[in-house]
This record gives sequence, structure tokens and C-alpha cells, in this order.
Amino acid sequence: MVPRHFWNYALSIDRSNPQCEMSFHKISSMPFAQKGEPVRAPGSTEYLPWPEDVPIILRVKARLVPEWGMNGANAAPVPASPVSTSQPETVVELIPYGCSRLRIAEFPTV
Repeated sequence: MVPRHFWNYALSIDRSNPQCEMSFHKISSMPFAQKGEPVRAPGSTEYLPWPEDVPIILRVKARLVPEWGMNGANAAPVPASPVSTSQPETVVELIPYGCSRLRIAEFPTV
């Protein structure tokens, strides 16, 4: 499956003063469902869009790394940090590993 969105970012973190914005939400009866994802509640026969958000969202500064590509259906090995990229800085949202379909456990830094 090919990702529908950019995923290949390097985190733009000041190691002497790391910062991020965090949003906390209640842990729901389906803690790994994403908002809007079709789910079937226990006892139900139909799939409905999940109305709640994931338990925590981290918003961090990052830069796209176009050279970091795919290796078949998986991400290629993580580039060595620090990564050089001329892409503009943006803010990305990171959600818990189990709440996503595209799972990244390690990011390079710029």
C-alpha cells in the first residue's frame, strides 16, 4: 500500500531546548481508533465513523526529507542524523504508534 500523505520528515528539534505542543483526550472504549475511521462497536452489526480522537497528539516542527523513500511496502532505512534538507519547516502531528496505519518508530533530525 502506498502512503497517501507525506510521512518522510526529519524532526527539527533544538536538543538543548526540545519543545512540542501536546493535546490530551480521554481514552475511549476503542483507544486505537482514529477519528473518522469506520469501526464496529461491540454488539453492533454496522460500521460507523469513530467520533473521538486518539488519546494524545504531539505537534512538533519538522522538515520533509524527499530523499527518504520507500523500500517496497516499507520505509527505507532511517537516514543518519543530522539530515540535510532545504524543505521549509512545518508542524507535523505525531500520534501513538498503535493508533496509526503508517507506523514510524524512529525519526531522523535536522
